[in-house]
Amino acid sequence: MKNLTFLFFTVFVSITNSILGQNDTFKDTLYFKYDDKYIETFKEQSGLYYIKESTYETFYFLESEILYGLRPKKVLNLKRFVRKSKSYDKNKGINLDEIRFGTDISKYIIFFIKKSAFIRVEAVVESI
Repeated sequence: MKNLTFLFFTVFVSITNSILGQNDTFKDTLYFKYDDKYIETFKEQSGLYYIKESTYETFYFLESEILYGLRPKKVLNLKRFVRKSKSYDKNKGINLDEIRFGTDISKYIIFFIKKSAFIRVEAVVESI
């Protein structure tokens, strides 16, 4: 009976650990309303999205796919999100620490909502 109880306990602990371990890789999803006054694109670089605070060399968003019919619970303002982040300092010449911001936001699944399209983007940080 002791062996059976020990075996049950061992299996229970290993299943619980594997389920909890999977949550470590789960990413939250952020939905941002597409604002063409804050997000810039260039014809020569299709699929790349730059924000006004970036230097266009270190940080940008890379389009990975376009989906339709998603139903987000909350849609955020990207400009407000950036300016409230720990990476933004309005008292500096260059306000946004792009490397820190890119590293922080890359922990999320990100969508830009443009009309009925949901543009999934990946945060990209390039070290110079």
